[in-house]
Amino acid sequence: ISGILCCAVPSVIISTVGISRQENADGARIMNLIDEKEAAVFDEHLIDIEHSVSLFSALCTTYIDEPQAVSDSSYRAEYIKSIEQAAADIAENTVGAAGIYLQFNTGFAEEGEGLDLILKDGSFVPAADGTASEEGSGHAQNSGRGYSFSEDTDGVWLAPYYNAQNGKNLMTYVKPLYSGDICLGIVGMDVDFDYLEELVNSIRCYSTGRAFLVSMDGTVYGYSDEDDGKDLMLVNDQIARLLSEKTDPDSRDVMYSYTHDGTGKKLTYTTLKNAMRLVLTVPDAELYARRNKVLALIIIAFCGIAVIFTLITMIMTRRITKPLKTLTIAARDIADGDLETELPKAGRDEVGDLTRALAATAEKLRTHIAHINMQAYRDGLTGVRNKAASAQAMKDLQTAMDGGSRDFAIAMFDANNLKIINDLYGHIHGDEYLRAACSLICHTYTHSPVFRIGGDEFMAILRGVDLYNLDVLSAQLEQAMKEHEDEDNPWDRISIACGYAHCEDPDTTVEDVFNRADANMYTNKNTMKKCDVVSANGQGSQAR
Repeated sequence: ISGILCCAVPSVIISTVGISRQENADGARIMNLIDEKEAAVFDEHLIDIEHSVSLFSALCTTYIDEPQAVSDSSYRAEYIKSIEQAAADIAENTVGAAGIYLQFNTGFAEEGEGLDLILKDGSFVPAADGTASEEGSGHAQNSGRGYSFSEDTDGVWLAPYYNAQNGKNLMTYVKPLYSGDICLGIVGMDVDFDYLEELVNSIRCYSTGRAFLVSMDGTVYGYSDEDDGKDLMLVNDQIARLLSEKTDPDSRDVMYSYTHDGTGKKLTYTTLKNAMRLVLTVPDAELYARRNKVLALIIIAFCGIAVIFTLITMIMTRRITKPLKTLTIAARDIADGDLETELPKAGRDEVGDLTRALAATAEKLRTHIAHINMQAYRDGLTGVRNKAASAQAMKDLQTAMDGGSRDFAIAMFDANNLKIINDLYGHIHGDEYLRAACSLICHTYTHSPVFRIGGDEFMAILRGVDLYNLDVLSAQLEQAMKEHEDEDNPWDRISIACGYAHCEDPDTTVEDVFNRADANMYTNKNTMKKCDVVSANGQGSQAR
């Protein structure tokens, strides 16, 4: 019995330590995953606002015939009238928008002159005095009106502020308006910050965990009703020091400790696109509730076993100590990151409860990691695999090649004219063009993985059916591109340069095949350019 107790006690202690470590890491990962997920939702809204402002900027530029004409007051009046409805439509189709505006530089117009639309009774209407003046419209300095950009500066997010005219908390995204290399003024959009705060208040982690925002200047939002809008240093100096000293953590195993009203808590945070930080906080008691329950079960089980040990034989002792030893090893492995470790068969006792708890923890971690890996290897624009996935695929292909498997080919693709489409028609149509080109490649090589490895470059690894039918499929791709030549919109005229290379006897690495395919693709690209020149000379002034 003494020997059994000497084995059982250390096993329980080691299991407890292992479970505590794993529970701490599990809690940190769960909080970081929730924080990242919710931050992604916020960033989607912010990106939508930025896209809307860029669209408005492109609209404003399109309607300007000659930059110097803006100096004429009658021209400005007609110009503002011509873009007003389009500006209202852009704002109405942007979730959370509360206002949209254009303000001319003082070199072209009177100070504060421009277009300023605000949300009123469900519609976007001109501000009270018809100008973008801060005094007339009730905007605070953070409204962006009159914001001065340094040279080569893109759009910026400004800190939230209170708008007295509509009684709302707003946040503004503003960017310079250029016609050629001449800065005519600024364009911007106000966002209903109360809407963003509602999103924050809806976030839940565990049962009572909650979230709040911290702005660039340290102001806290959503922490509590009485502390909303205060300096974080006055609300909780521990959190303020943490955020000022830390950058975004590199690992999902990291969370930070602090106290609030004598209660121990943990927090994680993620920096949003507008430089605000989304902070997620959970009380220690709730975060470690499952661990405490498991520890209580272990203690109860151990006490029961200690009593039973005095009454039963060595057979019962072996039935108890062996699973505990196996479970201890499994707990160590899980704590060290080995989620595939073999767990003992779960019985109908406390050790079985612990086994099932460990198994459930390992399964949840495997699910989270699999989801994260999927997101990490997926291109956000086209939906195909990204450059990181291509690197892993090339590595796996090299391993297979080293083992004697050389029956493959690499296809390289380059979407022609992307820069022209981006420059002339905007990145929205450029993105449409890329998605269409990618779709054409995927629908042609249906049995092969396709990767986006650069801005306009794609790669496919051909094996099996697609490899044996390469000539037929390449001809189908050529025909599919020809069918798009007569499309009305330039971004619908898909033109793709292609290059193919089979794995041959001189090749010793996958890189050899890749480089040959890449070279063939650029040869094809140059040939297509020459053909375009010949075609243009033959057709005179016919436009494409």
